[in-house]
Amino acid sequence: MKNDFDRVAKFYQHLSHLVFGNALIEAQVFNLGNIKAGDQILWVGGGNGELFDFFPRVTDLKIDFVERSEEMLRLAQNRSINLDVNFIKNDILDHEGQYDVVIANFFLDCFSKDSMLSILDHLKSLLKSEAILLVTDFDVPSSKKDRLLLWVMHKFFGHFSNLEAQSLLPISNLITNNGFEIKELKQWKSPTVFSAKYMLAN
Repeated sequence: MKNDFDRVAKFYQHLSHLVFGNALIEAQVFNLGNIKAGDQILWVGGGNGELFDFFPRVTDLKIDFVERSEEMLRLAQNRSINLDVNFIKNDILDHEGQYDVVIANFFLDCFSKDSMLSILDHLKSLLKSEAILLVTDFDVPSSKKDRLLLWVMHKFFGHFSNLEAQSLLPISNLITNNGFEIKELKQWKSPTVFSAKYMLAN
């Protein structure tokens, strides 16, 4: 099965912090200020749920946490204290619902272009009319050092997780070229990461 993270679930967080320090979680936290009381949230590919530790403690949040890895789900369930979370083991393409916020962090980079476009099309159907899509992910790097690091990462996860993606795609451009408008964007140079808020294009 493509993108099977069960084998790496237990050490994924430690590996991330070893390579990137706190940079990846800090980039994800940046977008959480867009969440408001009463939001219906879909968090897709949330992995071990580390971001739960930083969720805003606003009232009446309802979160559907969709993850295909059983091991990642188990780890995430231990981190969701005091949050109303529905944990769902499923492929995102098989998931239905209507949401105010969809979070897809370090998720789209796992897929080939064709699969990513199919996922983006499906995410459109899950968003309410004024809903937002929050994405934090790797950007195509310009430095040789970052290009080498991403190449090593793809090789590692290709071996241990049967990663579908063979290389990093220009994720933000693909999102805005396929039915979304970018409303907010922040970029980091090292590592080359972006956090963005999108809405459905008119």
